[in-house]
Amino acid sequence: MAKITQWQVWIIGVVLSLIAGLIIYFMLWKPEMEKQVAEKSRFDAADQIAQQRPTFERELREANRKVVEANAKWARYDRALMPDIDVSNLITGMRQLWNEQIKVLGPKIEKFLRQDKSVQIVQASIALPPPPTDPNLVNQKVFVYDLGNITVVGTFRDILNHVTRWNSFDRLMMADGLTLAGNSPRLAGTYNLRCFVFTHGTDKPGSQIPAATAGQGGGFSGGGFPGGGFPGGRGGGFGPPGGAAMMGGGGPAGADF
Repeated sequence: MAKITQWQVWIIGVVLSLIAGLIIYFMLWKPEMEKQVAEKSRFDAADQIAQQRPTFERELREANRKVVEANAKWARYDRALMPDIDVSNLITGMRQLWNEQIKVLGPKIEKFLRQDKSVQIVQASIALPPPPTDPNLVNQKVFVYDLGNITVVGTFRDILNHVTRWNSFDRLMMADGLTLAGNSPRLAGTYNLRCFVFTHGTDKPGSQIPAATAGQGGGFSGGGFPGGGFPGGRGGGFGPPGGAAMMGGGGPAGADF
């Protein structure tokens, strides 16, 4: 066996040193550096969030303020425009809905409509649907009544004022689809009228009523509330369940478009 020279020993030492260095680099130093880089990234991200925290907190306070304002605004609308229909007791809620729909809402609409003397009402075939006879059907957040079309005659300004006048009605109404016909200054305006009635207590509604009891109308036997005519002999009023009663009945004879 040949004798190993000093150069060979030196070369072997260098190679072993390189191998040891690579092992140390890949198994110890590199993972530690990667860990430090990852920790620094997490720290920088956390520091950025911490710096933005006052902004987030300010935005959160602003959002909460807007929620409080929106709830307060809705509470004012609710007090001013919504009848008391509480479905936490379905029988009571149905009675309240019947009273609102037959005795209150219909006459209110009729009276409010006829009070506007700035236009001539030539057609007002407004109808309310029959209220539910099943108390379980009262458990709704909102009832939407598509009341029908109204046609009035007047100047352009008078018709616009007549339509926007529904904003002052003490129920939540929407007058839309306004169309105009005729020649200025005498125009005919036709629009559709909707009413929105929100109920209370839908977060904790009353217990379901058995079918046999519900079929009896929850105590509204004999056809429910009687329909009554409006003062002045107009129309037949808003009648009890079984059919939509009409209000108005049209304008005066000979209305000129």
